[in-house]
Amino acid sequence: MKKEKPRIVLDSNIIISAVMFSGYPAEVLSLVFAELIEGVISEKISEEVIGVLSEKFFLSQDRLDKIEKILRRDFLYVLPTKRFNIVRDPDDNKIIETAIEGECEYIITGDKDLLVLKKYERVKIITAREFLSKFKVR
Repeated sequence: MKKEKPRIVLDSNIIISAVMFSGYPAEVLSLVFAELIEGVISEKISEEVIGVLSEKFFLSQDRLDKIEKILRRDFLYVLPTKRFNIVRDPDDNKIIETAIEGECEYIITGDKDLLVLKKYERVKIITAREFLSKFKVR
């Protein structure tokens, strides 16, 4: 019996780090691209990623369009229907909402407000480094 690929939500900060730098976030993102894990995303997360890459990193519109096209190609987009208010920073609730809607096993994040939860319902909340060690990539 073949085990299904782990389903994960990458927090915006992980996607941004993966695009702009190397390291653990980039390694996790490469697993999505290699189809070894299934990445789940929502419009709200995608919009935040593109907004930060534009406003803080000043990427060209052409590069932003390419990144958005790659996200659409390689991630499963979900439209969360449930709303949660469990994270100290209300803006981070969209990550939980996406994970629940997408039936994910993991949220990969560097955000301490999310990491402190450790788990929400059936979703484990861990760093990119922790995920890579669990996934036996390292």
